[in-house]
Amino acid sequence: QEIRQDWQWLFENVSPTLHSFDTEEEITEFVCCKINSIIATEQENLTEDEDTYKNVDYDFHQRFSMPKDEKLVC
Repeated sequence: QEIRQDWQWLFENVSPTLHSFDTEEEITEFVCCKINSIIATEQENLTEDEDTYKNVDYDFHQRFSMPKDEKLVC
């Protein structure tokens, strides 16, 4: 299901611009660049979420004087 959603997004958001390219190589380069950009954006979001979790985890342990080996479960 997720793969189909991704293909649908590519079809709707990338396909309309492909006619403006002259060669298949240009199309491939454009699509790869677009996908890499999306991946980089998602990785930034994951990093932000991870940093937020680390801050919350640190604050939790400080506030409640919890031992460091005690795990915070989201």
